[in-house]
Amino acid sequence: MNAAEVRNEIEDAFRRYLEVYWGRRSVEQTLQMVTAQTTGFGTGRDEVALTEHDMVRLYRRDLEEVPSPVSYEVLRVAVVPLTEEMGVVAAVLNMRATVADQEVAFLGMRLSLVFVRGGGTWRIAHMHLSLPTAHHTEGEAYPTMQMERRAVALRRLVARKTEELRHANEELRNRLAEIRTLHGLLPICARCKRIRDDQGYWTQLEAYLTQHSEAKFSHSLCPSCAAALFPDLAKPGPPGEHLHGTGSGR
Repeated sequence: MNAAEVRNEIEDAFRRYLEVYWGRRSVEQTLQMVTAQTTGFGTGRDEVALTEHDMVRLYRRDLEEVPSPVSYEVLRVAVVPLTEEMGVVAAVLNMRATVADQEVAFLGMRLSLVFVRGGGTWRIAHMHLSLPTAHHTEGEAYPTMQMERRAVALRRLVARKTEELRHANEELRNRLAEIRTLHGLLPICARCKRIRDDQGYWTQLEAYLTQHSEAKFSHSLCPSCAAALFPDLAKPGPPGEHLHGTGSGR
């Protein structure tokens, strides 16, 4: 048998498999078209068949979930005879099925099948189903465009967060500028209570505090000073009672 005859027989077996599996949805007829040692991978997360039990289980689950015929369209197919007893089929298909009363489409699905011949019949020894990733665009081996879009979005996010941080820092600086505190040792006269500033000048206590803090002063007289200055006006009273008034510190 020449290569062309082997190729035609394998392609016929491939077309028959599609019709039995997707067109007729027959479990028994489909299992007759695979070997007892058939392995394979599907598109589902757990669709891994390394034993005959795995393959039977996955076929039965698939046909139970979608018992009605599945429409399919072979877009491209290549049949490569390896020997008179073995060949490979690689195909690209569109498939549409009704699942839970909704149409599910698998477009551009890739299907690879290894056929072997035994007893004059071609059967599948290995299969692999895959779907193109949604992250790639045409002409890409890796999702470069998606990574570039992600990088642009990340740069925008960083710029926005940086601007928000700048505004927050500016607001913090403004608030800190409004807050003035005194700290450290203050040289103060033991008699008049004036304070010596950094330039060596002696300043009234209230003037110094007004200049270096947010404090404001309201002048008054304690009971002792009131009695000394105004003996006729001062009257005995509870502790802390005093004459008072308001002023600007002058």
